[in-house]
Amino acid sequence: MKIINYYRLRHLVQDSDFRFEGHRHGKSEANILLEGKIELTCGDNVYNVESGQFAIWRSGVFHTSRVISPSGARLLSLEFDLDSDTFPSGDSAVYTLNEDDLSLARLIMTSDGEALTRLTEAFFIRLSEREGNTESSSVGLSEVYKSAVNFMAENLSRDINVPELAKHCGVCLTTLKKAFSEYADKGVRAYYIDMKLHYAKQMLASGRSVSEVSDSLGFSSPAYFSQCFKQKVGVPPQKYKKGDVKKVQTAKNKKA
Repeated sequence: MKIINYYRLRHLVQDSDFRFEGHRHGKSEANILLEGKIELTCGDNVYNVESGQFAIWRSGVFHTSRVISPSGARLLSLEFDLDSDTFPSGDSAVYTLNEDDLSLARLIMTSDGEALTRLTEAFFIRLSEREGNTESSSVGLSEVYKSAVNFMAENLSRDINVPELAKHCGVCLTTLKKAFSEYADKGVRAYYIDMKLHYAKQMLASGRSVSEVSDSLGFSSPAYFSQCFKQKVGVPPQKYKKGDVKKVQTAKNKKA
């Protein structure tokens, strides 16, 4: 298992009211929680990650988190690309660390350059040999959220509305909206459009036309699709074709 690109390692100290804005991007990411407790949303999974645990999720997975411990949280945040598609086994997973794992995490925290890359690879290899927790919380609203996200993913070719989604989940509109506010920090409709545009980028990059993508993802018209795409991505879909993807990404990185 090799790290192809190591984008950054950050040591973060977060207050008890901290909330990370949800998004998805083209990098794999992981958190090593050193102190405190966070609620982490990855795709349709909601995890309660505690001190001494490690959470990892693949590129393209929607994720957000909030601190749920009164004293705040301290963690390492890693962003990278792996040459392996076997870790984690699913879109995301949480592992409980032992003392040797934590000792290695402390070395990672104080390293840089080639040493940082090699130590992180060793850390990943250790954990890949174990069974991680890939099951989300089954408490209250998290089940509503999971059901809704799965229904969205199964109906990307349609334009399902919020009342239909609430009916599928067996809840009222207020409860559905509360679930997305709690676990995605986004409105229901905004989350659905974000999911569609994630797949739209992949389809455009593979060479499919704007009209094809618009039709495949249930947009009312190519014009409306283009409007949504530009608002979210920053450029019209016509420019997000196979030969322009790297240029678009470079421009976004410079702005960041």
